[in-house]
Amino acid sequence: LNESCRRLPSNKMAPDKPKTVQYVLIPADVTQPMQELEVEQPEGLEVECLTNWMQDYYRKQCKVATDEGKEAFRKTLTEKMPVEMITEEMLSGAYGMQLVESVALMSGGPHTGGIHVNLYCDDKGQMKGLPLNPRAMGVCDIVNKPSQVYGDCFVGRVFETADDFHRLGFTLKECDSSSAWVAKAKALNLKKAQDAGGSSSALKDFQAMAGGKGAQVFDTSSMTKAVEAEAPIVEADPGETPGAYTWTQSLEEVVVSVGCPKGTKSNQIKCKIRPNNLSLDIIGIEDGAIFADMVLFAPVDPEESNWSIEDRGEKRILSITMAKGKKMRWLDLKTVPGK
Repeated sequence: LNESCRRLPSNKMAPDKPKTVQYVLIPADVTQPMQELEVEQPEGLEVECLTNWMQDYYRKQCKVATDEGKEAFRKTLTEKMPVEMITEEMLSGAYGMQLVESVALMSGGPHTGGIHVNLYCDDKGQMKGLPLNPRAMGVCDIVNKPSQVYGDCFVGRVFETADDFHRLGFTLKECDSSSAWVAKAKALNLKKAQDAGGSSSALKDFQAMAGGKGAQVFDTSSMTKAVEAEAPIVEADPGETPGAYTWTQSLEEVVVSVGCPKGTKSNQIKCKIRPNNLSLDIIGIEDGAIFADMVLFAPVDPEESNWSIEDRGEKRILSITMAKGKKMRWLDLKTVPGK
């Protein structure tokens, strides 16, 4: 991991360097809660204080690379460098080296006052045969930074300019899709994709990466307003279009509101809530499968969940209330937004 290579000049006053910084663990096992952890930040060890700890964590988590993982790693290398440069000695050394890979969820610079938000994961997670991390991938998708993430991962914040580098706190409370940093990161990553693409076809490719059917691309002006207001990001106004929906949450439950055609009866609704999935089909809506076995962001308790349909003014609304398996904030309704 080389965080020092991205240092940029900043004309803003540097935030104070805390002696202890918070960061968040996102386990690959969705039944395990996310945790807010702390690490001391000694003078002169601003980079190493966290990266060394994460390297030790990944060494202890899984030491052996699978044959399938090694082959996948070899294939990845061949896509990045000439085949003749890849030797068995190089591969052997790479297999035994433990590094930490970072995904820039929000790249820093003058537009962010030099503040970055990064996701950290095992650079050999796939080689070790670690499972995909659906919640971490959900975080990446939410900020328009689609990535495959294997195994447990961490999210942290840093301040970085040409003259300074130190870590800042990132709390569990900020793991929420309505957080201001999420809206800003989403807008910045979209702008980068637009600038790099330069064409509608490139933007469509980016939309497909971000989630395929149903994925949304927001213009940066509207996202800037969302940052200033720190407003929740919602997917649609339920009731204006049959099948459109919004969702809200508390620590204990999630409520999904779905617009239905006027006159829709309860016997026209097929809703199935399972611990990790939600299915919804409404007769009377073209392609009525609103949620086709959608994978939820985290487990729910079907026994404590229910649904009902009612009129709200001129709108017919279906409300699905799901009891969370654990008290926590969800970053999104689904594991992979748009699917």
